[in-house]
Amino acid sequence: MSFSTLPRDTLLYGVSSLLVRGQQLLLIPVYTHYLAAAQYGLVETVVILAALANLTVALEIAQGMGRYFADTPDVEDRNRYPTTAFYFAAFCYVIFAGTGSVFSGPLSAWLFRSLENSSALIVALWAIALNGLFAISLDVLRWQLRPISYVLASAAYLIFGAVFGASLVAFTELGVLGVFLGQLVGAAVGLSVALLMAEGLLQAGRISTSALRQMLRFSLPLVLSSTAIFASTYVDRITVGSLLGADALGLYGVAARLASTVGILTVGLQAALSPLVYKSWRSPDTPGRLAQIFRIYCVAMTPVIGGLGLFATEIIELLTEPNFHGASTVLPILAGTSMLLSAYIFAPGLYLGKRTGMAATLSFCGALVNLGLSLILTAWLGILGAALAAFTAAGIVFAGHVVWGGRYFRVPFSIPSSLAIGSVLAGLIVAGLVFTMPAFSGDLPSVPARLIGLICCCAFVWQFGLTGADRHAVKTMLTKFVLGFRFRKAPK
Repeated sequence: MSFSTLPRDTLLYGVSSLLVRGQQLLLIPVYTHYLAAAQYGLVETVVILAALANLTVALEIAQGMGRYFADTPDVEDRNRYPTTAFYFAAFCYVIFAGTGSVFSGPLSAWLFRSLENSSALIVALWAIALNGLFAISLDVLRWQLRPISYVLASAAYLIFGAVFGASLVAFTELGVLGVFLGQLVGAAVGLSVALLMAEGLLQAGRISTSALRQMLRFSLPLVLSSTAIFASTYVDRITVGSLLGADALGLYGVAARLASTVGILTVGLQAALSPLVYKSWRSPDTPGRLAQIFRIYCVAMTPVIGGLGLFATEIIELLTEPNFHGASTVLPILAGTSMLLSAYIFAPGLYLGKRTGMAATLSFCGALVNLGLSLILTAWLGILGAALAAFTAAGIVFAGHVVWGGRYFRVPFSIPSSLAIGSVLAGLIVAGLVFTMPAFSGDLPSVPARLIGLICCCAFVWQFGLTGADRHAVKTMLTKFVLGFRFRKAPK
């Protein structure tokens, strides 16, 4: 497995992920200024609906596309998969948005507990559909190994979506409708750019029923798995909304959005790494390389997790209005949860072994744990209880991927390195939780003191979480990428 393009592609895909998934993150200061907590709770409800739709409406066809696209050597045969997947997904999303629009009244009453936002729901449904198609078009660019095109389409999505969304919310009385219109415009423009750059994606002559059957045989079991992942990821928010109301969901949603910074950064690595793993997983050196990347990833995430934990109060106060400041109490632990939810990419055994049924079972178990703990802990501890439930469930699911997936593709994780890094990350999360408690508000260590502590933690994991070979690999990659150096033999 080659490292030659991984740093560059990770950065490009990471920037793209920030542009696409980070749009709502970047707009938090605007939305929390002009929207009440209850209104932001409605936006968060649609976010949950969109996540479920993107996992189920198109029957996870993008997963099947990626699996067979990477393994098909013939160019003409390979191109059948993205074209077929896109047209199939377009058909599914049109049915989804059209049916939802017809029944927007009852859906609005169920989701928003009011008929007043039925028009906003219609716009939201079509925005979800276009976002789903945009995501598939980005997947096509990723599997075609075209990171520059991926970045350009993502930039178009951000620029138009953010400008329209922020302008409509700030300068009109549209409220949440303005949010959804911004998402609709951004997705439409981003999709148009991606379709222009994807090679022959819309050539209807490439549609193949046999390719569709192949992809669905692989992806259908993943629908159950993805639904379970959705439940495990969002059941805490659903519980908060049901037990504590829209105001509490708004607070929790802001914290979750900021914590998703960790996942957004990881998506860049996942997008660059997955094609390499699928192409090279039979190579004997791939497991060791993947373990090395995992250690480097954990060390790189230490300042991110630590920053969100130790400076949660300052971050929330800087980015939101006072009625959202209660979100700081759950930001540290949700940052850790986001990291655990993303870490499964380093234990891909169940997917490489085509054991999607086992992956579904594991995700379903995580969802049950999250649901059970959320119902108990949310009633007892409020939004903090929901965050603790989500963290516990994410840890169980990741451990399951490591253990079960190891039967089919064993990654040699280093126990000493894992203990060193894990103890530091756990300590930073616990410190962040303590610092956000009201009892410590007057005795909070100064910002410089917390910064020095974070730097010491980063130095510790650099020294004891990485091997000498790991540190050399990091220095080499940084030298080649940042400074543009490539060590060559000097000419005589």
